[in-house]
Amino acid sequence: MASRTSAKRQRHSAVADHMRRRRLKEQTEGIDQDPGWTYVPIAVPNNVLAPVGEAGVEVQRITRALQSGLQAQMATFSRSLDYQLRNAMLSTEVLRSTLSVLDEPPSTQAIRGLLATEHLWREIEDEFGMLTAAEVADKVGSKAKARNGYALDKRKAGGLIGVERLNSIVYPGFQFTSTGTILSAVPRLVNIIKEHAKSEEGLVQWLCSPSGYLEGDRPVDHMDDIEAVVGAAQGHYGVEW
Repeated sequence: MASRTSAKRQRHSAVADHMRRRRLKEQTEGIDQDPGWTYVPIAVPNNVLAPVGEAGVEVQRITRALQSGLQAQMATFSRSLDYQLRNAMLSTEVLRSTLSVLDEPPSTQAIRGLLATEHLWREIEDEFGMLTAAEVADKVGSKAKARNGYALDKRKAGGLIGVERLNSIVYPGFQFTSTGTILSAVPRLVNIIKEHAKSEEGLVQWLCSPSGYLEGDRPVDHMDDIEAVVGAAQGHYGVEW
């Protein structure tokens, strides 16, 4: 019984192979009459034929270009992944060293809060930029010889928001218009946090987070609507926690 089944399968296979060869012959019949083309079957479904000639050369060129581009992307991805892995290892080592000198390690919740805050700062920097004092001077077109003087004086007078990052004072880019003018809402916001003895860091974080006073929008996205963003700030900082 098994031998009859095997023989039957072989006959079916032979018939199928014969039919494939016949279709291939029909597809290629007469093609060689054109001296500029030669059709070569490749190992793809349905015996699709690949042209070799001027068009075939173009296909090969495009294929090589795609392969080259893919290789470049993979190399970039590999470098990026390597950097992230090394950064993660370094961060873990720094965190381990810091925790080892504490009398009592911080709670998991506290660590998560610190990480969330750091992620927010990085998102703010990526979206708006954090300008140095010299960059602020360039942005507003200050002619002062002391490149740091303008930003320092403006912040001291309550007209500019500055925060400490990596032991330096930097200035969030959302305070400026596209032409370099400081937005009118800025000094009023600074005045509000001074009245309530709050920090500039806290103000920046609040501005870049969703607010119930603005129907879930971020206050930073309403900086050109002075009354709306100032009113939201007054409501936020006026609440007794």
